Amino acid sequence: MSVTGTEIEEELSSASSTAEVDKIVLRHMNDDHVPDYIADDYWRLVTIKSPDHELELLVAPDYFALGTDEDPFRVGRESPYCAQAIADYYDSILPSTKILRAIQSQADPKFAYTDVKVAPYNIPLAKIETHNALVAANNLANKLFEKAGITPGDTDSTAIGYRKSIVVGPNLDGSKVAIYGGRWNSGGSIVQPYSTIHGSDYSDYSHGITLISRKAKLDGEKVDLRDDVFGSKDRSVYGLVIDLEKAEGVGSAQVRFDPVFPNAGKNTLARFDVSSSVAPETSTGPKSPNLSKVSEAPMFTKESALAFYNKNKKPIMIGGIVLIGGALAWAVS
Repeated sequence: MSVTGTEIEEELSSASSTAEVDKIVLRHMNDDHVPDYIADDYWRLVTIKSPDHELELLVAPDYFALGTDEDPFRVGRESPYCAQAIADYYDSILPSTKILRAIQSQADPKFAYTDVKVAPYNIPLAKIETHNALVAANNLANKLFEKAGITPGDTDSTAIGYRKSIVVGPNLDGSKVAIYGGRWNSGGSIVQPYSTIHGSDYSDYSHGITLISRKAKLDGEKVDLRDDVFGSKDRSVYGLVIDLEKAEGVGSAQVRFDPVFPNAGKNTLARFDVSSSVAPETSTGPKSPNLSKVSEAPMFTKESALAFYNKNKKPIMIGGIVLIGGALAWAVS
């Protein structure tokens, strides 16, 4: 039985804390109350190029939402732990700052940032953590798609950019949430510089979840984005996805990191030592994807599908909730 975004929005209105929001969001995700354009349909192609390499990524067409294609409710007010659980569920990662800029620059349409602090909602800064602010942000997003005459599942590329995103970066020990991104207009200056000033229990309407499949292609070869690219011992490879030099909204060069939250401290989920010159083994770790399944996946054209939802699921325990994880397999001809 499908559950609409409106119904889920009403349930979320009773959540008085980030922890309560997380619990509701993860339960509905576990029950597959997710629009098909996230859960089943093809994701969009984003390419990152350097003089030495070309990396092809699969990105969800819009921010993570609950509900249906006709009535989605984009989640917000969630913790980075919840965002990581959602990424794990879809065998994906959260974006780095460098990946997010590539996604936003290649977005089509390029919607401007939805700011609920200005007209018509004029929500004060002190209230942006509230459910009403999240509802207002969803209303603004729906109007953007309606004005463009499309739905999130109809876009040629992603529509990412009208919110900030929860991102991954170096030395995240679980105590802080990292946020970045959004564009003020179609010209694209960054709304939110890379920031870790807020605790991990802080959340507001603007924190979108952008999903990037771990199934990627590097120079035409299938790779695991987390292990083979971020975890590569080759600087020219991991430099495709990490800001090794200052960049827009990133004030200092970043060091190599495992794109998972948290990736430092006593509760780290990092699977490889970022100081090591040795790349990780892709077959290790409980959440390592079964790469043999990728080679067995049907290869669709871009027009028919870029990725499909792998129904061979595995249980994952997050905060006492059993999730049924899936995988997005590469499907580009």
